[in-house]
Amino acid sequence: MTFSKKSVAILSIASLLCSSLSFSQSCPIFDRRNNGNGQANTCGTSTPPSALVSAGYDKTGEFQFVRSTSPNAVYTRNKVWQNGVLYQDGANLVTPNTIWFGDYIGTNNPPQICFYATNTAGNNGVPPAANWTFELQSGTTTFTCTINTAGTTFNAGTISGDQTICSGSTPAPFTSTAAASGSGCSGSPTYQWQRSTVSSTSGYANIAGANQATYSAGALTQTTYFQRVANCGADLSLSSLPITVTVLNAGTISPSTGFNWNASTTSPTFTSSGNSGGTWSSSNPGISIGASSGVVSVLTPPASGTSTTTTISYSVAAGGTTCTTTRLVTITNTGGVLPVTWSEVAAQKSGNMVLVKWSTATEINTKDFIIEYSNNTQQWQQLSTVMAAGNSTTIKNYSYLHQTPLKGNTYNYYRILQRDIDDKFSYSKIVSILFNEPGADVIVYPNPASEIITIYLADANEVRLLNAGGALVWKGVLAAGNNQLPVNNLSKGIYFVVVNNKSIRLFID
Repeated sequence: MTFSKKSVAILSIASLLCSSLSFSQSCPIFDRRNNGNGQANTCGTSTPPSALVSAGYDKTGEFQFVRSTSPNAVYTRNKVWQNGVLYQDGANLVTPNTIWFGDYIGTNNPPQICFYATNTAGNNGVPPAANWTFELQSGTTTFTCTINTAGTTFNAGTISGDQTICSGSTPAPFTSTAAASGSGCSGSPTYQWQRSTVSSTSGYANIAGANQATYSAGALTQTTYFQRVANCGADLSLSSLPITVTVLNAGTISPSTGFNWNASTTSPTFTSSGNSGGTWSSSNPGISIGASSGVVSVLTPPASGTSTTTTISYSVAAGGTTCTTTRLVTITNTGGVLPVTWSEVAAQKSGNMVLVKWSTATEINTKDFIIEYSNNTQQWQQLSTVMAAGNSTTIKNYSYLHQTPLKGNTYNYYRILQRDIDDKFSYSKIVSILFNEPGADVIVYPNPASEIITIYLADANEVRLLNAGGALVWKGVLAAGNNQLPVNNLSKGIYFVVVNNKSIRLFID
């Protein structure tokens, strides 16, 4: 008998011989062999020894029994014979690199004896055609069952292969590359398609009305597995190797569709709700976005008081398929006339807490301030919201007490997001505090870098970029907070970011 690794074989009850050894215990009646398709996928604690598990043995199927005549108990499998020759003694395989059998689990529905193998075992992890005799025991009750798996060459045929699609798309029809065929059963083969969203080996359920040799699925939004079960009369059933339809999801892009910009603005970071590991791009050469970071840099700002746009794209690719989502972003140059003129932003210890203070010199149509927190200046979380004055030409003071800052050698970073009544916004500079020391004055990340680096400054300062030989590569005055600097035009190697007397080694790859 030949089976695929993910097959289901239903054998004639007449092929089972039983003999009672004590207490006249009747033998469970053998019904079918199942190698996957989602039925009875638990085997209790009846699993191979750790040495076999380490060697790659995992579950490839099970012998199943009829509930009506099966004892509702767990029977230890003592020994196994193949064609009268001892094959397995307790947990030990007499013949290495073969099939390992578990105990009889009568409490499952249906009852079963699981078998395990490696991918390199004979017959693709399925017990070969033979007379298999099991010695089962519970307490002092012992009996043997002999299962004859010989006498058929039936096979399930094959179906078309794996696919990769975008979420919401329809996969190509699944075709029959070879029909079910063979001998050892009665009647002509019939088909039943099944699907699973759990795995390729479990969770399968019949698809209503899918009884042809081929099948066309509808639109999919998650990775789904399909298999075709071939039935040969009432005697035999086999399932094909499964098809995996991998579904890629580019997701949706956030945050909002636009932002105000001026020379001191902290550039926003765009994120996607789709699969990770995608690539970002911008349609406007004057608006750059880090291919892996999603950080936007305004390389060529629009004229003061005007706006420009770019289409931000996020793409994920696999299996020769690329899925892309886009968002139109509007960048408005406020020309230095900001809704808020920041006067001061500071963070200081207050016992075991951190007091964040900020003040404004002027406010125009302000709505509120959101205090944001980070421990790496890359991912930020909102701590609280403080209502703004609205309109003011005098100094306004605000504060927030952070009750759970990180202690030890971890920096706590804070920034203030100011929002207008028309939903425009701007950021303050970033301030930091190491609970027992002052905060860092200069931070450069990522390091190593390949496209854009972010330079955090506690205060506005001149920044110089030197190559390994000490030659000046770039120089400029940067504002307090985060500043993005493109480095994709530089040769690979070691550079130094110099601020005052502080030098930070930077690797560009």
